[in-house]
Amino acid sequence: MISKIATKVGSFALRKISNTAIDKTVQKLNKPYGEFKREIMQIKPLNVGEDKSMHCYRIMPNDTSGFCKKKVFEYEIDKYHKTKKYK
Repeated sequence: MISKIATKVGSFALRKISNTAIDKTVQKLNKPYGEFKREIMQIKPLNVGEDKSMHCYRIMPNDTSGFCKKKVFEYEIDKYHKTKKYK
């Protein structure tokens, strides 16, 4: 009984870890292709804070509180004005 529970928990943990590892690997492999595609198609980079706010909107697509715009976007703009560095 205990071995059956341990096997189920272990297999679930292994699936979670492997799925996360696969997702991160795919993202890392696609990043150079995305940058190359942007250069070829002459897509201009996003403005200050837009990439962070877009990431926030991907996490919370139904953001009715305005957190992504008010907090994340304005924080990035303020950080840019203080340091004069982007990223």
